[in-house]
Amino acid sequence: MKLTNHISIRYIGMASIIVMLSIPVFYMVIHAVMLHSIDEDMRFQKQWIEKKLLTTLPENFVSYNNNITIRPGSSHETKERIFDQDVFIPDDKETITHRVLECTSVINDKPYNIRIQKSLIENTDLLNTIIVLQVIILILLQLSLLFINSRLNRRIWIPFYHTLNELRSYRMDKQEPLSLKASKISELNDLNSSLNELTGRNYKVFIAQKEFTENAAHELQTPLAIMQSNLDLLMQTSPINNEQALLIEALTIANQRISKLNKTLLLLAKIENNQFTEKEQVRLNEVITEYISLYQDAMHLKQIRVSISCVKNVEIYADKTLVGILIGNLISNAVRHTPQGGFIHFYLQPGIFRIMNTSNGGALDSENLFKRFHKQGKDRHSVGLGLEICRNICSYYKYTIEYSYNDGLHCFKVSFK
Repeated sequence: MKLTNHISIRYIGMASIIVMLSIPVFYMVIHAVMLHSIDEDMRFQKQWIEKKLLTTLPENFVSYNNNITIRPGSSHETKERIFDQDVFIPDDKETITHRVLECTSVINDKPYNIRIQKSLIENTDLLNTIIVLQVIILILLQLSLLFINSRLNRRIWIPFYHTLNELRSYRMDKQEPLSLKASKISELNDLNSSLNELTGRNYKVFIAQKEFTENAAHELQTPLAIMQSNLDLLMQTSPINNEQALLIEALTIANQRISKLNKTLLLLAKIENNQFTEKEQVRLNEVITEYISLYQDAMHLKQIRVSISCVKNVEIYADKTLVGILIGNLISNAVRHTPQGGFIHFYLQPGIFRIMNTSNGGALDSENLFKRFHKQGKDRHSVGLGLEICRNICSYYKYTIEYSYNDGLHCFKVSFK
């Protein structure tokens, strides 16, 4: 959930709860105030009637709409009570709720029962009208808050989303600085300033690493080539005894191993530094067929049976060199670890490449399988970086590579997105 929605939902939700609670509270308060006003008005009327009765007989007292009734009482005690009562109105032929005041007053030593009633229908209509108006005003207020909040969020967060888009499209190898817009919000300006400083420092580190990798690879290749050349010349000199020949052979193997290790580490550094920027449509079935043919002699020597189930025209958008390295390393790994007379199966479908081979032992150590310099077998020619390169290539393109072991078969599966 976006931060703006996260804040807005809670803000609007709390406002809605307050609005919903305020309507009945407002109704009860207004209703109580109106009843109190009616009660006060009836008490004033009662006082006025008592003054009139001092000089006027009840028979001469004029009451309009039968809202005031005065009758001789039977008690000298003064009582007063106020209550609501439904009264039938003959003229309107309907029952209407009234507010009623009844009391017994003693005037000139004569008790009178006084009844004053007031219709609540007009007050109820007024109250309902006020409540409806309040609800309308609150709804309009809520809609206005939603509109203002939406507009403000869009305007305030525009610089943030611009910064986010710039970061998504930023490529360190393109040598293009971030183009971040200034904002009226100081926190966003601080964020942009920090990002500019961070990307600037990272670019300098990237350039330094790139130059170091290139220089180290170049400087190492020259002495390694000279060493190999001298070893070849030394092998051609005579006389050479068996002990010298064995030492020269060991040095040659070690030199070749160092050269291979240097090239592999250089490749890993280039992948990690995002130096493979060229992309094209690569047909996987063609790459798989090409590398199978390269290892044909090795598979024939070990009498490995091969089955291929590959869909044609399966394409991915990537650097062809890296795709070849990925497929080649997996095939090389399968050929190297398949026992004499074993079996390798290649499977390709849109989005999935799977390679399975028979095992000459149990399952591999899946926790350490893709770690650098970790060897699963005793192959002295392996430098322990093949699967590490495969993992880095998959990580570079956001592919996934998985290992499983079932029914005596090693299985490596690459899922392309």
